[in-house]
Amino acid sequence: MDLGEFLHRISSELSVLEAIHGQFLQNCPLLYREVRINLDKSPEEAARAAHSLKGMLLNLSAYRVAGIAQELEENARLGNKERAKALMMPLHQGIGRVRGELQSLLERERGCSTSSSS
Repeated sequence: MDLGEFLHRISSELSVLEAIHGQFLQNCPLLYREVRINLDKSPEEAARAAHSLKGMLLNLSAYRVAGIAQELEENARLGNKERAKALMMPLHQGIGRVRGELQSLLERERGCSTSSSS
């Protein structure tokens, strides 16, 4: 995650960060699950969910992980199920790293907000 760019994008607003964090925690697991479930039975649905994940990750300035989601999306659209399935673990790991970075950033920003209001 490019934290500097992300903070600039949201103007370092704690309320915006909290909302984005909440949306990420709620939507990301659902989209990941949708990709996983649909790779075999409906590759187009898997590609659509991967596309949504890619957009979410790009909004977080998580370019590397968004690239994995994009590659998965492309492979699902082309019917390359085995390659798409091989990308699921790197995507899962990348999402975990982004979740951790987002959580750390939120905790840090909450700490800064608390100490500046004292």
